[in-house]
Amino acid sequence: MRISVVIPVYNASSFLHKAVNSALLQQEVTEVILVEDGSSDDSFQICQNLAVQYPNVKVLQHQKGKNRGPAASRNLGISNAQYEFVAFLDADDFYLVNRFKTAKAVFELNSDIDGVYESIGVHDYDTMSVKMYSHIEPVAPTSLFQSLQPLGPSVWFSSNGLTVKRAIFEKCGLFDETLQASEDTHMWFKMAAKATLLPGKIDEPVAMTNQNSSSLTTNHKLVEDYFIKMLYKLFEWSLKENIDDKLKELILTTLLFNIFKKQHRNKLISFIARAISLIKIFKMNINYTFFKSQSFKRYLGSLIGYNKIISIIKI
Repeated sequence: MRISVVIPVYNASSFLHKAVNSALLQQEVTEVILVEDGSSDDSFQICQNLAVQYPNVKVLQHQKGKNRGPAASRNLGISNAQYEFVAFLDADDFYLVNRFKTAKAVFELNSDIDGVYESIGVHDYDTMSVKMYSHIEPVAPTSLFQSLQPLGPSVWFSSNGLTVKRAIFEKCGLFDETLQASEDTHMWFKMAAKATLLPGKIDEPVAMTNQNSSSLTTNHKLVEDYFIKMLYKLFEWSLKENIDDKLKELILTTLLFNIFKKQHRNKLISFIARAISLIKIFKMNINYTFFKSQSFKRYLGSLIGYNKIISIIKI
């Protein structure tokens, strides 16, 4: 088993050495691809130094050294990966010993699968605590899509705990570069719908993520801003890919729920915002939304219901 590890790098100078060394210590790792994403610190220089020190470390940058975000950085790394398997690692995180031991065994027993997802842990620098970060219950590959959070209740995993065959991206496409957050969740759903993923080590972490009050995963405003956008994009993708209507309905139900739970102090503004969202969804695929989707009809009915119209008029 030969693995290309893709590490997007943005302002991670304090963590880079540990991340890269943790990858190089894994016997299955054949190359480490550092994609420097226009950092304002000395991350690029550290990347160059690591490439000089280790011949199997490669450094890439976007055109003109621009900052393009995690999706574009992972895509650049994937496009330059030379080996059959691809894994990911955030630059401020690290792998644990025997990171790929279980994944390798799962691939050997199931040669036709596309990927293995495993648990990771989190180290919180603010509280100096360590805990499990992933939430994984064993599910069949055919049930993974509807089990994945936030659409389902049973499974949540991170890029640090995923190992896939490079060919999976021919089935699912690359990461959506218009998403600056939730781009990984968007990809996991595409993989669950179009490929075959199995769980690996789920009772103990195979990698650790570092988290503090300024990290992206704790930037709640950014996450919230892009979460609904991710659901829009996922629903749009599901229509184009013609996946099972039950899965489309699950996406749409979650999207509509999140649209309607957003409240504005002015009821008229809330009404207009929801109406605009429904029109946008309706125009994506009139045949599905109006004639097939029960969720769309239900939320449309709740929006234009008599009592709601009266309450809006009385503002």
